[in-house]
Amino acid sequence: IEVGRVTILFVDIRGFTRLTELTPPGTLVEALNEYFAAMQRIIFRSGGTVERFGGDSILAYWGVVEQDPESAIRASRAALNMLSEIFRLNPELEAKGQPRLKIAIGVNSGDVVVGDVGSAERYEFTILGTAINLARRLESQAGPWEVIAGAATVKALGRGALHVPLPPAMVKGMDDAVALSALYGLRRAPDPDMVSSA
Repeated sequence: IEVGRVTILFVDIRGFTRLTELTPPGTLVEALNEYFAAMQRIIFRSGGTVERFGGDSILAYWGVVEQDPESAIRASRAALNMLSEIFRLNPELEAKGQPRLKIAIGVNSGDVVVGDVGSAERYEFTILGTAINLARRLESQAGPWEVIAGAATVKALGRGALHVPLPPAMVKGMDDAVALSALYGLRRAPDPDMVSSA
C-alpha cells in the first residue's frame, strides 16, 4: 500500500438514460465503443491510465503508476482534448445513424491510497481517497461540454490555467463548500529559444 499525489479525471455522457430509451441497443453499443476507443486513445497518449469504464463513464488517473509532477497538466490537457474529439466524432456518429454525444468532465488532484484490494480468491489494483470522490462530484457539477477542475488542480497548473472561478459549491460527502473552476484552456509555456533570442 502506498500514498501518492495524483490527478483524477471523470468523464460522463450527459443524457445517457434518455439515449438508452431512444436508441436501439445495438446502435447505442456501437456508438459507445467508438466513444470509449477515442477517449482511451487520448488518455493513453497523455500518459494516463484508465481505471475503469462504468456504463457511460470513464475513470482515469495520472501519477499513480509512476509519480508525475506534471499529472495535473497532462490530465487537464486530456480533458480539453476529449471535448475537441467529441466535436470531431459526433458528425461521424450521426452519419452512421448513431446518436450524438454530450460529455461533462471533472478533474481533481490530491493524495490517494494505492494498492491491491480484495480477498484471497480475487483482488485487484485500485486507488482510494477523498480526491477521487471529489473528482466525481466535480464531474456531476459540470454541464455538457464543461471541464470543472478542483482548486488543487488549478493551483498545480499555476499561470498555465485558463479558467473561470465558480462560486464554491456544496457537494455530497463534503462538510464545507469546495472551490472549483471552469477550465477552458491551457496557456502554452514560452519557447525557451524564443525567450533567449529576444
